[in-house]
Amino acid sequence: MKRFLLIAMPLLLLASACREKENPDQKKYSLSVSPTMVSLPSEGGSAAVEVTTDAPSLKVEISDKWIQTSTSGNVLTVRADANTDKDSRTGTVRLLAGEASAEITVLQSGASKNRPADDPYPQADYSLDEESIF
Repeated sequence: MKRFLLIAMPLLLLASACREKENPDQKKYSLSVSPTMVSLPSEGGSAAVEVTTDAPSLKVEISDKWIQTSTSGNVLTVRADANTDKDSRTGTVRLLAGEASAEITVLQSGASKNRPADDPYPQADYSLDEESIF
């Protein structure tokens, strides 16, 4: 029995010394964003998102190249390039603060079906009715 204890005690001490130390970057911070979804026009544009956190810094992950972000104080500005495709598109911006995360969905409408993407007269009405054709 004494031999068992003499062998077991050093092994237990070694095992407790090898325990994974807490990563200071993984501290439990609070993080919230408002709004959690922004909708931008096909021409491109930007929207402001309020970020509330007690973390000293944030990591930003962006799902698509057409989305850009910048920060000023507690405001995250989400910008989108012009969408020249007729289909709308959706992307995400994910914020990380230690173990906390928050996601912003970015929606952008597609280019008008009746208007060319490089239209020099964006206010013109290009729709046709049946009477104007004949």
